[in-house]
Amino acid sequence: MALTQINYYLLFLFGTALLTSMAGMEITSALILLTSLITFIKKPKTLNVIGKEIYFFLGLLFISVISLFVNGLFEQIPPTLGWFRWIVIFYGILYSLLNTPKGAKALTLGTLTGGLLSCFNSFVQTITHRDWTRGNKVIDYYADLDKQITRATGFFNMPTTYAYILAMFLFVSLTLFFITTDKKKKIIFSSVFLIGLLTLALTYSRGAWIGFSAGLFCFIVLRKIKLLIPMVLAIAIAASSLYAFSSGFKERIDSLTDFNYYSNSQRIELWKANLEIFKDHPIIGVGLNENDQLVAEYHDKMGHVEKYRSHAHNIYLQYLSGTGILGFLSFIALAFYFLLKNLNLTRRLQGSNQWLAYGLLSIQITFLVSGFFDCNFGDSEVRYSYLTYLVLVLFLDKRTKEDTNQILL
Repeated sequence: MALTQINYYLLFLFGTALLTSMAGMEITSALILLTSLITFIKKPKTLNVIGKEIYFFLGLLFISVISLFVNGLFEQIPPTLGWFRWIVIFYGILYSLLNTPKGAKALTLGTLTGGLLSCFNSFVQTITHRDWTRGNKVIDYYADLDKQITRATGFFNMPTTYAYILAMFLFVSLTLFFITTDKKKKIIFSSVFLIGLLTLALTYSRGAWIGFSAGLFCFIVLRKIKLLIPMVLAIAIAASSLYAFSSGFKERIDSLTDFNYYSNSQRIELWKANLEIFKDHPIIGVGLNENDQLVAEYHDKMGHVEKYRSHAHNIYLQYLSGTGILGFLSFIALAFYFLLKNLNLTRRLQGSNQWLAYGLLSIQITFLVSGFFDCNFGDSEVRYSYLTYLVLVLFLDKRTKEDTNQILL
């Protein structure tokens, strides 16, 4: 079997793993990296994939390591360098996409397959309250304080992890719906979108709901403004129905403005504690992720009640307290680099390519808004998805003369 054929199947499996398996992501991405290296050795004159984004990647890595070094956390430096292996994997996937005929199509089909599998699994979890993929154990994440309504986790350990991944994935099916002119495919993609939207509701993850809503608003306003009112009405009707008939959904919606709700009060204490850590260590922080350990000390110092020990539940505060203003600015610079590159694509491209550019922009908005409520970049499964969509931004930038309808479908 030719190497390009192997790459095609690996990209399909990687796309499927994005919605189903962390182990699958690790294994397939490692194999993609290996085949990319072999391809490069055999054809060293093939397209160079490394662009200006490398400076932002290395900048974030450098500041993260320096934050640990300055704070004397030398034992944390080797695992942190290992954590940044995603930089190498990023370029391996991009290289594979650019050198594999119909590679982007394989990745797209894989994500659609993984999305449908995960949605089916979520429906089973909602009905049975058990996760059959983990020994049929009872799922102990609930949407209500009475612990009667189970939150879907898909194939992952936590409902939030799955929800953030799913919120980004929904724009894949939505974008494909607008790209294709085939009526049968439109029915398929719209069905995937609606099934995924229902599944997102079943995760009962408010941060993912808010992030997806922000991304959807961006998508509609920038690309299809005439759909704004119908879409808002449709979502309002669906949300009102769930609010009326689902006590779990009602409780989660009501909790959005209830600062005494347990997860809200825990988050507020964590945010205040991490802000205080940042004030005490403003330049380089206390060391990447070391704030997770120090937060208990600050809870006591500030007289907090919940004293929930965790990461900051906000990726921006996580970097502010862990790596100071330097690390925070490094992360923001990386995010804005890809946002600006994506915005540039929406202006340059036409037709189906422009649809894809807006879809990828909406995915970035979804991720960055969700980051206000959780450390989603620190969550390996979520980070893999986000970085894969950033890979597609660079892929599209290098394939602007090709028709996306042919590339993806």
